[in-house]
Amino acid sequence: MRNLNSASAVVVLVSVSGGLIVGQSSPPAYVPIPRGYDTCGGAAESPCPTDLFAALQRGDVARMRRHTWNVFAGLTSVDKKSGLPVFRTWYRKCQLNSGFPCGYEVPAQLLDSTPGPFSDRSREIALAVSVNFYNQDFRDFVIHQVPGKPSTPLCDGTVLAKLKEELKRNNQIEDRKIEAFPSSAIAIKTGWRIVKKSGLTLLPVWDPNANSQTDPNGQSPVESSSGISYPKGRWSRYVAVDPTPYKGRGIRYENVVANDGLLQHVRVVPLSSFYHITPGTTDLERIKELTKGRLPSNVDAGDYLVLVALHFTTKEIPNWVWGTFWWHDEPDTRPNGFDRPSSVIGEFRNYLMNTSYGMNDPRESDGHPHIAFNPWLEGPLKGGVESNCMSCHRRAAWPLLPSSAINTTPGEVSLADDSAFGMGQLKTDFIWTLGAIDGTKNGCPVEPISTPIAVRP
Repeated sequence: MRNLNSASAVVVLVSVSGGLIVGQSSPPAYVPIPRGYDTCGGAAESPCPTDLFAALQRGDVARMRRHTWNVFAGLTSVDKKSGLPVFRTWYRKCQLNSGFPCGYEVPAQLLDSTPGPFSDRSREIALAVSVNFYNQDFRDFVIHQVPGKPSTPLCDGTVLAKLKEELKRNNQIEDRKIEAFPSSAIAIKTGWRIVKKSGLTLLPVWDPNANSQTDPNGQSPVESSSGISYPKGRWSRYVAVDPTPYKGRGIRYENVVANDGLLQHVRVVPLSSFYHITPGTTDLERIKELTKGRLPSNVDAGDYLVLVALHFTTKEIPNWVWGTFWWHDEPDTRPNGFDRPSSVIGEFRNYLMNTSYGMNDPRESDGHPHIAFNPWLEGPLKGGVESNCMSCHRRAAWPLLPSSAINTTPGEVSLADDSAFGMGQLKTDFIWTLGAIDGTKNGCPVEPISTPIAVRP
């Protein structure tokens, strides 16, 4: 582990553009992942990798991680025309179904009412908002009729209702399902925090090696991950984000008063080390509405949104490939950042990664089913720090029921007695988004598929 007090061990937090695009007059055109990023979820001529499932079967962690990094590199590569990362030109929820919001939301994970391990710190570690993005092939599949099955667009809730009625007598839950998405489909969830336009903004940091069940809230925060005595708590320390350029040399520390009134001696990091944006007036009002009472401070004009979390999933294997990323001030450390390839550029090099290709494998060192979660999204949930993206999404169904609440049980979950399927629900191929479609309406978008509306957050 690197010692931040040693000048020779400084981890450089990098940035190319800071992610700030101001004054853009019109939405950018949809841009796929370019060729050369090891995925068929991009440019039309890009072939699907054929060795991913085999990599899971033989436990080839290096190959699985390399592929997940490659996709991330493609998603965050810069579109030369708009200057945006490719994923920000993609479609939004309202372009799948008119009943969905187009912009910011409160992450579904944070709507769970079950007390989690950080209930006493819920405001301190809460995401401000989230935004979902979908590639062309994902959207095409949802709003067009399924190949070979006329009049079956999944964006039409009445189609889902009819299919559910047709299949409800099938006792085999695995057979009560929609058609599978194409292997080129990709969905993304992003999570954002507020950084104030002036002064220092405290931001908690999740150190993977401090992920212990023995002490949920940790002891006194420490300056760097090297100062943590394991096992300890999670969210063990803070950084302070400074929106102004730092002209000094070496590592900078400041004393900052935390939300609980305690004085913290924290490392100061530049705003440019995050991918960040400045919300406009309309978006600002929406963010104020969504964050009221949930965050340590109010949101004001000129404040920034910084990307702290990103999930993606690709249908390149039957149960999808799952990748999750979160910002960190020591981004090159093991086990989540040491193997980042050079194709990941700019401020996106400051994000750690975990990935899942299976619900059980490769198992953890203690035999526990494979763990893959995002600390900002699943971390606050009860059991979230031992969860797996795939095990949760396997329960995705239409329509959602109160019993469809997020389940953090690890491993391959049995669906036979799962109350989420207790009323003949349809499995939605691991995609929770479809579960919220109104079954009484045709919510298919009216604009032509050839005219993307990649609305900026």
